[in-house]
Amino acid sequence: MSRLDDGDEALALALGYESKPGDRSLAEVFDHYVGEARVSKGLWHSFDQGKKILVLGGLLFAMAGVWFVTIYLPESDNITIFAIGLLSALLFVVPVFLVGLLIHRFKTRKSNRTQTPSK
Repeated sequence: MSRLDDGDEALALALGYESKPGDRSLAEVFDHYVGEARVSKGLWHSFDQGKKILVLGGLLFAMAGVWFVTIYLPESDNITIFAIGLLSALLFVVPVFLVGLLIHRFKTRKSNRTQTPSK
């Protein structure tokens, strides 16, 4: 992100070279890139927003798995019930997390632009 496609420097580099001690140019750069998906914190920001969905969905699937085992297999021991609960929670959490990674990849992928010939 430091160089643009036409060879110019990005906003962060330009402001870094022109900054003076005590000015607020670094804060302006951070304010400019808050919603940008390609910055280093973009993936974890998306994960933090979807954490509630992952936790609640995983708990719901775990409860459904435990309920299913205790109703339909009443002679199961405790470790089997626990393992089915964990497995059913993983069957929700892993695909949702992978879909989130896929969405993040599509957001950060550069569009296929035609390359201008260099001089």
